[in-house]
Amino acid sequence: MKATSTLKNILFTVFTVFVLFTTTIKAQTLTFCESIDSNGDPVTTATSFIIPADGGYFYFYVKLGKKVNSTEIHYNIYSIDNNSKEIFEKTIYQDVETDWAYFYKKMTFYHTGDYMIYVYDKNSNFLASGKVRVKS
Repeated sequence: MKATSTLKNILFTVFTVFVLFTTTIKAQTLTFCESIDSNGDPVTTATSFIIPADGGYFYFYVKLGKKVNSTEIHYNIYSIDNNSKEIFEKTIYQDVETDWAYFYKKMTFYHTGDYMIYVYDKNSNFLASGKVRVKS
């Protein structure tokens, strides 16, 4: 009987810690959009964009739900080949303020395809990621 009571207490404690932990986690998202409005919110979000033959742009919008606590952001951009393999293309850097909870970057693309974007702070701490398709 005592073992059952102890097991119930342990399960209750684990459940309580899990609920507290999951309700305090803030979502960190990377969204792609056509523009940013005057309030700093994304406009016309999408996962696919059509660009002209000579290139086109859209925005990367990162919302952390907490302060970034960094002065620089790194966007690691990978193209995705026909075998779903990620091929490193480049890293784009952005200066930010430590108290920002969201930020955005206008990005120009010249080639069609699928891309995976990974966002890190200057200490290489992962912040967010997202996949986007660029079409012509």
